[in-house]
Amino acid sequence: MKKLSRICWNDKYWRAPSGREGKSINSSSYEYQHGFGHEEWLFDTEKLIDGYHYAYLQSLAGLVRNGQVMDINLYTIKNEKRNNTRYWLGEILNAELVSHAESRRIVKQYQHNGWYDEMKSQLNEVDVDGDILGSIDKSEFFTIKFKPQNLRLCEPYIFSHTDPAVKSNYYNLINFVELPLQARSATAFDFKAGHRSKPESGQRSGGGYRAEISYIHNTIQEALYTSLCQHVGEDRVSTEQNTGYGTRIDLVVQENENTYSFYEIKTHAHVSYCIREAIGQLLEYAYWHDNGIHITKMVIVGITPATAEDNAYIARLRALHHLPLEYMHFDLDQKTFSQSDQ
Repeated sequence: MKKLSRICWNDKYWRAPSGREGKSINSSSYEYQHGFGHEEWLFDTEKLIDGYHYAYLQSLAGLVRNGQVMDINLYTIKNEKRNNTRYWLGEILNAELVSHAESRRIVKQYQHNGWYDEMKSQLNEVDVDGDILGSIDKSEFFTIKFKPQNLRLCEPYIFSHTDPAVKSNYYNLINFVELPLQARSATAFDFKAGHRSKPESGQRSGGGYRAEISYIHNTIQEALYTSLCQHVGEDRVSTEQNTGYGTRIDLVVQENENTYSFYEIKTHAHVSYCIREAIGQLLEYAYWHDNGIHITKMVIVGITPATAEDNAYIARLRALHHLPLEYMHFDLDQKTFSQSDQ
C-alpha cells in the first residue's frame, strides 16, 4: 500500500524545529499560531526504541491506527508571502501506524530517556514555548514508527503546483499516484538575472499577543543583492538561482559567460557551524552534475565575524583541496558586508 502525505516545512532536514519561516501563513493553522509542526522531528533517527524511530504525521491523526504497514511518500510546501514552493522529499518504506496505547508508552520512554525535555529545549531555541508539548494528547503524540534503514530520502527538489503527482495540498493521507514530472533529472544550468523581494519582517500571533519577527535570511539576501548589483550590474546577479536539478542557490554572480560565483547565506551565530552547513550545499551546487560551468568563488555569508581560527580553517580548505571558499560577514546593524582575511 503506497500513500502520499504532506508534512510541515523545515530547513533543518526535519531533525529539529527550525522556526517560523516557511511555515503556513494561514492564521487559523496550528503551525502559524504556535510556530512549529509536530513533524519537525520526523527524521531525527538518532532516537531509537527497539530499533524503531517514532514520529508524528498530521495526516495520520484521528485515523484508526493498529499497526497497519504502508509506504509513505512525502512532500512539503515552503510558504512565503508572494509564492509557495513545493518540494519532494522521498519515501518511508514499511512505515507502521502507532496505536494510542503504544504512543502513550513511547512518550513515557522519551521522558525517561530525557528526549522529551530535549524536544522542549529545541522549541525554546527557536522562540517557541517548549511547555506546549504538555498540552498535546499523549495518545496522539506519535502516529508512526519506522526503521531508519527504510528511509529513502532524496535531496529535496522543486516540483510544480500543477504536477499531477499531488492533487491535494491538505494535510491528509492520500493514495500515491506517481513521482513528480520534474523529478531530479538534470537540465543545463540556465542563469537568469533578477531578484524577487521577500518580507524582512512579519507578525506572529498566539495566546492573545502579536509580535514582530524578523527574517534575517531575507534581510541578508536583499542587502547582498543590492550591494552586488552596484558592483557588477543587475544583469549579472541572480537570487534563488535554479541549479538545473530542482534546488536553488541563494545568490549567483555571473563573472563571465560561463563563469560564476555562488553565495550561500547562513544565520547561525557560530561561524564554524555556518561553514559546516554551507560547504556541502555549495559543493553540491557546483559539482553534483558536470554542467560545464566554472566556479570562481564559493562564498559563505554569515552574521558573525570570522575569528583567526575560522580564517585559518578556510585557508587550509583552499590550499589542501583547491576549493575557492570564502567567508563574508554581514553586519546586521550597519547593513554592510566585509570580507574575511583568507
